Amino acid sequence: TGNIIASKLYDSRGRESFNRIIRHPNPANSAFPYYVLGSVNVNNNPSFPPPSSVDNVVLVNLNVNLVNNYFSLYSGLNTNISEIDLEFSRGIIPLNSSNILLVGNRTNAFGWGALVKINGLTGAILYATSYQNSMDILDGIELSTGDILVTGEYFPMAGSSSAFVGVLMNSDYSFKNHRFYSFGTLRKFKNIYTDGTDFFVCGQIHSTTPSFNVALKLTLSTGPGPWFLSYPDGRYFYLPGESSIDEACTFYSAINKKFYLA
Repeated sequence: TGNIIASKLYDSRGRESFNRIIRHPNPANSAFPYYVLGSVNVNNNPSFPPPSSVDNVVLVNLNVNLVNNYFSLYSGLNTNISEIDLEFSRGIIPLNSSNILLVGNRTNAFGWGALVKINGLTGAILYATSYQNSMDILDGIELSTGDILVTGEYFPMAGSSSAFVGVLMNSDYSFKNHRFYSFGTLRKFKNIYTDGTDFFVCGQIHSTTPSFNVALKLTLSTGPGPWFLSYPDGRYFYLPGESSIDEACTFYSAINKKFYLA
């Protein structure tokens, strides 16, 4: 019917935002399957009051009635990501183990990619790492092997960017050899979705007039070598005005076998 079932207001001190929400397919606590990821400015220094440029990451675990199981705040003090300003609040990836991965980037001079593994039951940090490449990791999917297929935006040099797809090994979450592919003509892939066999992403072409949007179907190869990825199907389309789908949310319906984006 479209009626609101429940609502809840969060009013933290300073600037705040919620960026992602998931319903975990295998939650650690089945009564609290929802995870909301965002950031909050909590600078308590009176000489530098919020809002400022400094953010901490926040993760909320909820039930269907929006009752909190926990509200976890992450700062540089409890990760091995040492910056004060933290931005691993860009994406959240559920794992079959009931844990979750938070992904994004560091705010060091190089803008390295960042990943933090979280205990789904307690919100405690299990592992944190970063990647010595300028990138924003924005989304991902756990594969049947336990490896993680991630997407986002890669910055090979100042002033340029491209969408990317890569595979992280489940042993230490490092990028798997020859399992990184960048799409130089596309800006970024914010979301990735799967129908159980193939994967779907969408983005926008750089520097064209008009600027065309792109939706791609990706297929992974299990063979060796750099060409682990193919895209057997794709569509270019133009939306009048300033519309862009590189911020789009994606969904695949197994019932009618259609791919949706919004």
